Amino acid sequence: MTVLVVDDDDITRRLIARRLQKAGGDTLKAEAASDLLRTDRSSALVITDVMMPGTDGLNMVKPLRRTPPSRLPVLICSALGTPGAVARAAGIGAR
Repeated sequence: MTVLVVDDDDITRRLIARRLQKAGGDTLKAEAASDLLRTDRSSALVITDVMMPGTDGLNMVKPLRRTPPSRLPVLICSALGTPGAVARAAGIGAR
């Protein structure tokens, strides 16, 4: 399974990717949300941060839901755990 890890922080991206690789997964890494839209859509899962420069992780999910594969699972991984952010993520189909 290939997981796309999107985070503007290189250390965080590498830590998440390393953990996934140790579990036997393949990873692609992108530092900005806009990179996802240019990346091969063969990933089975996207893990993204919320707070990034430009388009944040939640706004990045919206175009994904409009184009195939529209049901690509998205996991939000962020220190921002406010009830509003959690509700917003759930409202656009991210977890």
